Amino acid sequence: MKRSLALHSAMIVDRTDEGAFHFVTLHAPGIAAQARPGQFIQVLPPHDPGEFFLPRPMSIMLAERKTGHVHFAFKEAGRGTRRLATTRRGDTLRVFGPLGRGWSTPASKQTLLLIGGGVGFPPLYFQAWKQSSERGNNNSPVFVVGARSAEELDYADRIRALGVDIRIATDDGSREFHGNAVGLMEEIVAERDDVDWRIQACGPMPMLAGVARVATGLGLDAEVSLETPMACGVGACMGCALPIEPTGTSTSKLTILCDQGPVYDAAEPDWAALEQQSRSASAPSRRVERAVVSTIFAGIEMANPVVLASGTFGYGAEYGRIIDLDRVGAVITKSVSENPRAGNPPPRIRELPTGMLNAIGLQNVGVDRFIEEKLPLFDGLSTRLIVNVVGHDEAEYLRVLDRLAGRSSIDGIELNLSCPNVKGGMRLASDPATIEYFVRRARERCDLPLIVKLTPNVTDVASVARAAEAGGADGISLINTLVGMAIDLDNRRPWVSRGTAGYSGPGVKPVALAMTWLVAQAVSIPVLGGGGISTAEDACEFLVAGASAVSVGTTTFVDPEASIRIAEGIGEWLSEQGCRSVTEVVGTLRSWPGMGEV
Repeated sequence: MKRSLALHSAMIVDRTDEGAFHFVTLHAPGIAAQARPGQFIQVLPPHDPGEFFLPRPMSIMLAERKTGHVHFAFKEAGRGTRRLATTRRGDTLRVFGPLGRGWSTPASKQTLLLIGGGVGFPPLYFQAWKQSSERGNNNSPVFVVGARSAEELDYADRIRALGVDIRIATDDGSREFHGNAVGLMEEIVAERDDVDWRIQACGPMPMLAGVARVATGLGLDAEVSLETPMACGVGACMGCALPIEPTGTSTSKLTILCDQGPVYDAAEPDWAALEQQSRSASAPSRRVERAVVSTIFAGIEMANPVVLASGTFGYGAEYGRIIDLDRVGAVITKSVSENPRAGNPPPRIRELPTGMLNAIGLQNVGVDRFIEEKLPLFDGLSTRLIVNVVGHDEAEYLRVLDRLAGRSSIDGIELNLSCPNVKGGMRLASDPATIEYFVRRARERCDLPLIVKLTPNVTDVASVARAAEAGGADGISLINTLVGMAIDLDNRRPWVSRGTAGYSGPGVKPVALAMTWLVAQAVSIPVLGGGGISTAEDACEFLVAGASAVSVGTTTFVDPEASIRIAEGIGEWLSEQGCRSVTEVVGTLRSWPGMGEV
């Protein structure tokens, strides 16, 4: 197969920032020689070995064949663009392209009316440059730029320098036309009704839908450049699908944006479906001065919904020397068994690019020493104490519960039926009938709130959760670690002595979030959701998915104050959303049509 795309380790030859926009010029002659207005390139953000980043699609703002230079512009919107924003002249970026279908060439008697909103001006800039270069002052394009305010228009002078007629619309009226880009477009067309316009637009989806409606109503030729998350950029993964309605049919189908777009005739997209996809949640009510983050989980009153996960915070005293424990909702202790356990032989841990492996093996001091040495550490603290209980068999679990009974400093029990790093742990964790039986027996012996910790290493976590509820659990805690492995290639053996180990950290978050959502729908008791939480935004996602409280674990090793930072961040987010309490957002996830169907 003949290669038709250029792949470059392209050097950045120029790099400037203007307002919120970052402008980058690459030396990529293979791309520059082929690029057409409206096409894009795939740019891989700078990253460390082992980090996973998808390439970011960047509209080609300008391609100069003589110099081999390719220009693009962007705003910071996520972790990829934040990395790109750190680049400097002389750095290299891995890029390939040009990709996609670009703008059509207007007929000789047509005048281009270019509509750019938000960050949509770069592909239109290339088209304006090309048409101005070819036509000179004869029938030069009109370039409409829309923004919320004049403060967002630092790049406008770049467009003006092309010699085109630039018109500006601002939502707040701070510069030229008071209104949006579509309104200004209508005004221009009405003023010059003798012109044969060809409209080309790029910007937010509502703006594009408005352009399409106006153009259709006026019988004008129009094209739009669409945008959606993308992975491969060449039509291989088919992840960038969008709904379209082919002209002359009533049948909707999906288009693969990177291959069949991004430019489409304005009549092609299914605008109703696209607007529904892009429509943001209804605007929050006015910000409340201060949200109340105190909450009740499984009958336990907590100052905030952040719980420190078992196995990552010791018995409390270890990190209690560094942070103020009273600013944490609850602490779940390291596992407590009947007798002391030595745990697994070393090596026990291995750092990974997106987390870590551990096979500690539930090492602990045993219940008697726990009562004598560890419980007194919580005297005088307002944070809630939940004790994680383990056992080799039913009898050991019950004996440990008996020893802990009647201790006033204990606020709840986390029944650990899910450790993947001990013999028999997975058998307990995966069988619903066994789970229900164990929980029922524990319930008979335990007057404290009983929270059952589940594993993600099962086929149907919802059925296991329902079994725990049927046995009498007051709450569900998930997830425990995923089963993972890492190999030392020099010695051809696992990095962890046990072979497999428990995988935790940011990489497990999508699994944990999905399981939290599934379990929250399956049971009527509250869910403690966790796995990969490192920011307040992570925690809020779990709350929206259905968790009534969240557990913070591995990130504590990176930032001992993470739990406090996350608790404060939850309060800030609630206030921004106009919510006065945690319960107002729990389980408020909005579903797509057909979400959850197979």
